[in-house]
Amino acid sequence: MNERTLRVLELDKIKVMLKKHVSSGLGHEQVEGLLPITEPKEICRLLDETAEARTVVCTEEFSLRGLTDVRPAVRRAAIGSVVSGEELWRLAAALAALRRAHRFFAERATLYPRLAVHAARLVPLRNLEEDILAAISEDGEVLDRASIELQRLRSGIKDTQREIKQKLDGMLRSSVVQKYLQEVLVTVRGERYVLPVKAEYRAQIKGIIHDQSASGATLFIEPMAIVEINNKLRQYQAAESQEVERVLRELSASVAKQSQLITQDLEIIGWLDFSLAKGNLSYQMRAVRPVLSYDSTLSFKQARHPLIPSSEVRPIDVRLGQSFSVLLVTGPNTGGKTVTLKTIGLLTLMAQCGLHIPAAEGSQVGVYKSVYADIGDEQSIEQSLSTFSSHMTNIVQIINVADHASLVLLDELGAGTDPTEGAALAMGIIDAFLARGAHVVATTHYSELKAYAHTRRGVQNASMEFDVETLRPTFSLTIGLPGKSNAFEISARLGLDTNVIEGARRYLTHEAIRVEDLIRGLEASRKEADEALRQAFIKQRQAEARLQEAEQQAKMQQERAREVQKRAVEEAKALVRRAKHEMDALIETLRQAEKEGATQELTQTFEQVRQRQRDLVREIGEQGEVEIAPTALQPLGEKIAVGDEVFIMHLNQRGKILEVMAGGGAIVQLGALRTQVDAKYLRKTNAPKQPTNIERAGFHTVDFADHNIKLELDLRGHTVEEGVQEVDKYLDSALLRGLGQVHIIHGKGTGALREGIRDFLSGHPAVKSFRLGQANEGGSGVTVVELKR
Repeated sequence: MNERTLRVLELDKIKVMLKKHVSSGLGHEQVEGLLPITEPKEICRLLDETAEARTVVCTEEFSLRGLTDVRPAVRRAAIGSVVSGEELWRLAAALAALRRAHRFFAERATLYPRLAVHAARLVPLRNLEEDILAAISEDGEVLDRASIELQRLRSGIKDTQREIKQKLDGMLRSSVVQKYLQEVLVTVRGERYVLPVKAEYRAQIKGIIHDQSASGATLFIEPMAIVEINNKLRQYQAAESQEVERVLRELSASVAKQSQLITQDLEIIGWLDFSLAKGNLSYQMRAVRPVLSYDSTLSFKQARHPLIPSSEVRPIDVRLGQSFSVLLVTGPNTGGKTVTLKTIGLLTLMAQCGLHIPAAEGSQVGVYKSVYADIGDEQSIEQSLSTFSSHMTNIVQIINVADHASLVLLDELGAGTDPTEGAALAMGIIDAFLARGAHVVATTHYSELKAYAHTRRGVQNASMEFDVETLRPTFSLTIGLPGKSNAFEISARLGLDTNVIEGARRYLTHEAIRVEDLIRGLEASRKEADEALRQAFIKQRQAEARLQEAEQQAKMQQERAREVQKRAVEEAKALVRRAKHEMDALIETLRQAEKEGATQELTQTFEQVRQRQRDLVREIGEQGEVEIAPTALQPLGEKIAVGDEVFIMHLNQRGKILEVMAGGGAIVQLGALRTQVDAKYLRKTNAPKQPTNIERAGFHTVDFADHNIKLELDLRGHTVEEGVQEVDKYLDSALLRGLGQVHIIHGKGTGALREGIRDFLSGHPAVKSFRLGQANEGGSGVTVVELKR
């Protein structure tokens, strides 16, 4: 890329923003080397890495804290130098950071596959990291535990210092010695403990003079009593320094052995640091990953210049390369033309650097082999170049090298010379770029270029809008409409006499008037189109609102219907439960009557059962949950005879004909009972018994003819619901036969069936107690039930 273009478009300021987000000099170095690239696949990879890094920044608790550039220390260790404790500790912190990065991305390789590829190349050096941290403190001091010898020497130093202090404290407490001292304290001179003695008492304190005060009134004397101890201390300290040096040399040698691997890891972690900084910048800018175009077309939606504060910047929509390759932008001064140029150029460079751009989702950016910009006034007094000459020099250089893969940005094309010649020259320059296939965005004030763009194939007009009412630019870019100078309108708003303005209009050329009429017509057409679009949008929103309201109403109707249905089901179930309890009580009465031989009470109770069954069928039918078979009210249609098996429709029971009576009735055997039934309720049948409507509703009938009931019920293979129904029927039959104890086999399994049966038994009115079976009864796979008698 052209260096001048990078400077003019201020890519260096984007780098400054990026540097604020790196964690180390390693990432800082990557930012310094950031340049646009031209390989589409590589750009896509970098953009995807930035997208992953942004997700990490926004959603993960991860950072590269502790990471510093320790490569100088590693290089010194590699050539045999001893690395200081501070540098070793920073190296350990860097090793810890890259180890965390390696683990983090290894655990999330599916979430961040591109960054994980880099992290997978890291080789954590945990042993070296631990060796350093075991020997070096955070402030770079060698710890006592670094070696046994160092621990012994430092212990000796502490003991010797303690011994010296004890002797000196004893001297300080002496009233004789105190009167010779300038101050009652112990100090150090030349790393040896001394006392501050008054000069006139020099002879009274035997020892070695190490220093004196500036006035000469105080002598710092090492008493003879501690000279040998001080010598011993110095020996310990010298040995300690040698041991510290040995520990540092040993650790430096370990670093030297891994220097090549450490350097490689630092380069990789520097790239991850750089990538995370890009993700952070993307988040801070509210930027998006642009769609990459392979045909050098661009389409920015709501693009913002990244160096203008978000509270001040005005987003623009701009496109280039679809139906036109040259965009001519006109409009008033300070209207935002130059900012538009810089926005297009800088966002293109950012994308080709792998950075996200501050724009709306779906923005598309082209890949250009080169970007050229002639923006600003670079006249040179030393080279005797005017503004026009300066611009023209740059344009000549650009024309010589531009091609179909170039993006050219030209500010105030043709300015700085005679307007007529400047406009003609600008059109010739654009023709040259069109011939080379270059993509061009240029700004101008010349009216001739507006008409040229309207008629020239491949060239499109655009304008920066200006509010004549407020006399302020709106900074809004409109493609397809050339800008007006608005000189007459602005002058009128500022109070210039209308006669003067009308007189000025007469001096306009026919061509200028035609251009202004063209612009005025286009602007009117655009406003009509905008209004039509606005109305269409309003109607669309209204239609969507009505549709949403209809959907909500339909949903509410469905909810109400479900609620009504649910309530009806609950009421039906409550009815069935109530009737079931009543029938259970009647069955208990039947059992007692049968046991006591009370035939009259038995017959009465049975009639109550029949009546309750009829009431139940009617009530459930009213609830809409159970349908009564239409054949229930049909006459038999066949003659019946003694011994026929019949179905009694109104009782939902089977029976056997014992006697046919005159008038159409019959005596029917129902289990242990006999009853007289009208013939219209009898139906001859040989078909297997079908479930009744009562049974479908959750209630069951009792077969009074079941004399061979077993003492156990096997439920293995049943669901909980099926098992409960079978147990309910079985207990009714067991009660009628007068059984006192029964066994229910449910198996062990998951225990769900067992628990369901036990829950049911706990609420059954006829159950006295129940328990799990003994070992000889089947253990926990069997429940033994004792019935009330």
